[in-house]
Amino acid sequence: MALCLRKTVVFSFILCLSAIFGILGTIPQAQALSICNGDPIVKLSNGIKVHATVSVVVDPTQLGDLQVTYTFHVPVGVDVQKITYTGGSLADRENVQVYADQVSNSYSEQVLATASYSASVTTTTVYKGQSMTVTGMTNQSILITPTLMSGNTH
Repeated sequence: MALCLRKTVVFSFILCLSAIFGILGTIPQAQALSICNGDPIVKLSNGIKVHATVSVVVDPTQLGDLQVTYTFHVPVGVDVQKITYTGGSLADRENVQVYADQVSNSYSEQVLATASYSASVTTTTVYKGQSMTVTGMTNQSILITPTLMSGNTH
């Protein structure tokens, strides 16, 4: 009788474990998210350096078509001396454009991260020791306003 009871308990235990593992197998796995970073530095002919950073929270399997474009608007007559791509996880996915179309001492930046999916984007710009952080989403233009970046170039 004890042997029969033991077989029933073992069988019940195995049946319960099978049910638990069957249920767990149907729960979707959480997608791993990572933060991909980019951060070009733009040195201008008037001695100003503007350092932009961007972070995109994305499923690493969807990184494939992500591109980041930084558009800087600088004073008329100011040229780009050097653009340094620092090689973050977005190294080959960054593009910098600079337009000299602002009044004296006025600067602004626009960041656009394009992708076939929606993801959180955070951009920070450092200009003359000041930094400003703005958040948005992929496929939406993020503007760092001229009021932050305006100032004396001395």
